[in-house]
Amino acid sequence: MRIEFDISQIRAIQFGVGRKEGDSVQYSILAADNDVQDALREEAQSMLGRIMQETRTPQPYDPAEKYGNDEYLVLPLDDELSTSLAEFHRAANLSLSTPELKLLKTALSYFMRGTDKSGRRLTALNRAAQFKATLGRQGRLMLASNTLRVIPDPVVQLNAGFDIIIDSEQVHIFRPASFRSLGNVDEAIAQAVPRNVEAISKAAGFVQWTNIEEYATGRPRAASLLASIRTQKYADNLDKEGLIALCERTGVVLDTSQGLISVADNQIIPFLEVIDRRRFEIELVPNAPEQYKASSRTRI
Repeated sequence: MRIEFDISQIRAIQFGVGRKEGDSVQYSILAADNDVQDALREEAQSMLGRIMQETRTPQPYDPAEKYGNDEYLVLPLDDELSTSLAEFHRAANLSLSTPELKLLKTALSYFMRGTDKSGRRLTALNRAAQFKATLGRQGRLMLASNTLRVIPDPVVQLNAGFDIIIDSEQVHIFRPASFRSLGNVDEAIAQAVPRNVEAISKAAGFVQWTNIEEYATGRPRAASLLASIRTQKYADNLDKEGLIALCERTGVVLDTSQGLISVADNQIIPFLEVIDRRRFEIELVPNAPEQYKASSRTRI
């Protein structure tokens, strides 16, 4: 897998944390000595090596998919779901902060930023759960120089690897749950509901979308399904009669009496699941069709 960064030339290492302030995340740089910078560089190089050794094309991130803890996915940096991370990645002047205990305890994430010899930037992020887990636990036994000793002061612990790596073109996602949290994906999906419905309705004008848009506002699952349908282009060339038939076979109740397909609120999620290819029927036993709902699906 190609990455827009020179793996052998990670320079100008910066270390910092992200904290929630109001509705936004504020990132600040903390002073870090050479040992910390070297540790961050090694972890980043290890992750970049993993990316470059990947022979299969990674799947694009799907906002309606239920992923495991560790899956390698990608998303273009100019995708609307990448907006908040892209703004952070491109920010030229981040504030400087003193690495105080209170600051570290309130961190949502920690990050590394570096540049290569061509000036291209690399950003790597982790959620701060493990990072903060050791804070405030003074008086613990630690192994140092082949000797057990008590560490009197609180310490922080860096994770192995990174949850997210960003180059100049893509967001490389290794832990989807972290991306959803650190990238404010749910907020981006909620804000995109009107745009997604507008785009979908142009492709499938035979559906009454007004109440679906109203329903999806404030309901993350419906909003995620709409985002998936739009990004995967599942409404394009959708056959009205085929849609009605599949809904009928998979237990989704529709109203077609007025010429348009109308969907009651309690049927909106199942209806969107049909369009998002998450409800299907198979007939492996003669005259015994079976209906299923998929929480995850990959096109083959």
